[in-house]
Amino acid sequence: QALGVQSIKQSTYVLASTQMKAAASSVLAGRSYQCTVSSRSLLGAPTWQLQVSRAHAEFRKTSTPSSSSRRPFSSVAQNGWGVSLAHEEFRRAIMKSEHIDEEAVEEAAEALVKTVLEGNTQQFNALAVVLRTMMPPNSGAKVRGPPPEATLERGSLLWSEQEYQDGPQENLRQLQGYEADYARLVARSPEGFRDPKVLACALDLAVAYLKNYSIDKADSLYTATESYCLERGLPWDVKWLQDCATLRCKQARQLEAAVLLEEVARRTPPHPATLTNLGTVYNMLRQHDKAQEYFEAAMEVAGHDEPEKEDLWNIGIAKKHRGEYDEALPMLEKALKSWQEDAPDDDVTLAKLHDTVGSCCDLMGKHDDAIGHFSQARLLYGRSIGAESPLYGSACEGLAK
Repeated sequence: QALGVQSIKQSTYVLASTQMKAAASSVLAGRSYQCTVSSRSLLGAPTWQLQVSRAHAEFRKTSTPSSSSRRPFSSVAQNGWGVSLAHEEFRRAIMKSEHIDEEAVEEAAEALVKTVLEGNTQQFNALAVVLRTMMPPNSGAKVRGPPPEATLERGSLLWSEQEYQDGPQENLRQLQGYEADYARLVARSPEGFRDPKVLACALDLAVAYLKNYSIDKADSLYTATESYCLERGLPWDVKWLQDCATLRCKQARQLEAAVLLEEVARRTPPHPATLTNLGTVYNMLRQHDKAQEYFEAAMEVAGHDEPEKEDLWNIGIAKKHRGEYDEALPMLEKALKSWQEDAPDDDVTLAKLHDTVGSCCDLMGKHDDAIGHFSQARLLYGRSIGAESPLYGSACEGLAK
């Protein structure tokens, strides 16, 4: 059925209407030029498919008169034969940048900057969607192959290596400085997350967010970078899986964290860090026997004939949860003492150990000892990461009990 010229003209200007929502989505998302639509047509017909090349072919078969009565194409179009003219109208309607109002884009972008500075998330989300939908289609653009190979060097991950123990205000100042550096880097890279430096810095900044309990910000980065890291393979995929598992634990989504870590174990040879992380997750899931097995396996893979301070801490936690307090408490106290000797300035780790020892003492009925440990944990958390941290709240909860 040949569509009339006027109807096709109307359809090109209401491309984002309900009837052609699927077509609008494919065009605005930058998918290929071939536009196959399955919906109610504007003419009220049942389901139809719009394929430009096919429409052109139908026109050639049905509208070509005998050689003696042929007329110029322009007169054919003017007399309403129309399919080829419709083809031309539709083609012009989806050409790159044909009808984009640059002033509107600039105004929206300027407003977007203002929403960031003012923290207006509602308007930011709306503007981000509007700007994305105004982007021209990328049909005809060069097809991109696999991303360029690039290594992920631990030494280049500087932001995540900071301890962030200088108090909440200084920690925030540092973090905002890194955010500004990253924004400038992204602004200079037209490839976005396909640029290995941009991708590496995204993973770096995400761990910095985790250390500062900026959970929502970290989640945004991991959501945005997932496909790019998994596409690159080792070591990018393992880095993403491990760090995202840490995020899921902080979000109290331990089952998802376990799935991610099991995938890490499947992709890589046995490693103490992976086994320890699995033990930690299963401890949180109250599968304490399984957790202890992973902790002991980590110690074996690491080649420790005798448990070191990390092993004492992990296995001690598992035994505490299993109700083996008489075995757990000496291990935890020994881990705390070793850390105080080896890293006396590591306030956060020492606070975590005091919290764990205090919890074990409380369960054993040694409440005076528990009060001392919880009080010390609260002090260390308060001066290093601040009272806004959930860790500080945990120490306060133990002390209140």
